[in-house]
Amino acid sequence: MALSRKTLGQSLAEDLMSDIRFGHLQVGDRLPTESQLMDNYGVGRGVVREAMQSLAMLGLVESRPRSGAVVTAPKARTVVNTVMLGSVLATPLFDDLYEFRGVMEVAIAHRAAETATQAQIEEITAACERYSQCHRLGLPTSQVDLDFHEAIARGANNQIYEELIVSTRAMLEAARSRTQLLPDATELAEEQHWAITQAIAIGDMEQAASVMAEHIKSAKWALEQARLSMSDDGA
Repeated sequence: MALSRKTLGQSLAEDLMSDIRFGHLQVGDRLPTESQLMDNYGVGRGVVREAMQSLAMLGLVESRPRSGAVVTAPKARTVVNTVMLGSVLATPLFDDLYEFRGVMEVAIAHRAAETATQAQIEEITAACERYSQCHRLGLPTSQVDLDFHEAIARGANNQIYEELIVSTRAMLEAARSRTQLLPDATELAEEQHWAITQAIAIGDMEQAASVMAEHIKSAKWALEQARLSMSDDGA
């Protein structure tokens, strides 16, 4: 049951996800221990933990005292979540995600520049500042990055926009866990975050949309770089 070296963590997560989807593992069942998974799949402890982290982010498993990792009922909020649970780590789905972002988040930024209240602008600015702080301190930026984008969605004052962005959070967490390791990508994202924030703050709808479009293109580039890096590591 050896896995491809190119995507060890992804392959293990997808295999366990399939067991859950097709009923081989039921809600409440305990997953094999770390040691058992290492032996069964011929992988290291780091690979197992990466896979388990991905499943936990999706709400498919949780760790319980004295029980280990247990299968839980996924908290799917929208159709997007349902699709995501099926093959969240598959490359084509990530491509679809960034295509979605290139359309939806550009429109959201445009709308936020028109409708955001002063309190919402302050929330967006605060999220931007937290990203910058994490970047300066060398801390992970994935969570604060997602907080920033969700703050903009709230600034658009459209509940559907916000629900759509929130529904993709688990997928984006998986992608950002990779791209945040690229220093150039993180620095560029910080610059673009501030440009988007400024455009929204002054109510420049066209500028907010334009910078967001560039930001999503940069994020897609970072994803491609992360894929290349993963491929090289597995070669």
